[in-house]
Amino acid sequence: MKIGVIGIGAIGSFFGGSLKIMNADISLILRNVKQKLLIEQKGILIKRNNEEKIVFPKVFLVDEVNFNFDLILLLTKTTDSVEALNSIKHIINTKTILM
Repeated sequence: MKIGVIGIGAIGSFFGGSLKIMNADISLILRNVKQKLLIEQKGILIKRNNEEKIVFPKVFLVDEVNFNFDLILLLTKTTDSVEALNSIKHIINTKTILM
């Protein structure tokens, strides 16, 4: 299952990183070039169960994504949800599950 995460703050980073640890086919969808470069270079630190792990999920800018996902996790702030969904409408189809 192809999973995309949009809204890569604390919650999006945690869920995206945790799914990567579980070997899910996960991609982070970003609007910020600097944030993308930072994640590509340093990864995401996940702290769970008294353990720390740095993971390197796939990261894409919104305009770089040209394929569809089976599931998209919308983890933005409520005030950003409409703008975020509009920015990814080109990758949403009738089979895409939005959460």
